[in-house]
Amino acid sequence: MSRELRADYTTQFLFPPALEDWVKANDPARFIRAFVDALDLREVAGEEWAEGKEDPNGRPHYAFDLLRKVWLYGYLYNIRSSRKLERACRQMMPLVWLAGRYEPDHNTLWRFWMRYRSAIKKVFVQSVRVAQQADLVGMVLQAVDGTKIVSAASQRTAWHRTDLKKILAAVDERIEKLEHDIAAAKEGGEDLDDRLPKKLQDETQLRAAVKEALQAM
Repeated sequence: MSRELRADYTTQFLFPPALEDWVKANDPARFIRAFVDALDLREVAGEEWAEGKEDPNGRPHYAFDLLRKVWLYGYLYNIRSSRKLERACRQMMPLVWLAGRYEPDHNTLWRFWMRYRSAIKKVFVQSVRVAQQADLVGMVLQAVDGTKIVSAASQRTAWHRTDLKKILAAVDERIEKLEHDIAAAKEGGEDLDDRLPKKLQDETQLRAAVKEALQAM
């Protein structure tokens, strides 16, 4: 006898699963983490970041490499506004994993992008080059979002010089469009905040509001 598969929202775990197991071993987020962790952050961000890394009198702040991983993922998967990236840090498991379950808000993400815009661009290009060297064809094609290169390169086991030239040119075009869209999103007020208001975060009040709305309809 067949049965329906339904979500059981009362399911509880004796021990929470390890964060390391939240994404599969073949998830591209693992490449992003390994790549950023291997960078010399002092070289990427400059002495300014290194000097402000620890402040005994200030509030805890997000690490440079954490925000760098989040933005690199956004560049790779075409997330073009800081508010959408904030939402993705709550909803997309690879980003939840990359950010270590922290949820940087869109203002923090925007300030970081404005401050380190050139460094983000440099690291994104560098990540594509590293992916090329590692023969990560799918990741490179995802990064450039270019269908013209797919037919020429996706079926090969090695990159050709002409492929590399096309890809690097496509990376520059992709970055230019991303930066334009990110800046335009902020200037236009970005997307609406779709999170539940505080009064509806209580399950009982939420159900009552939904029932009331249905009755009114």
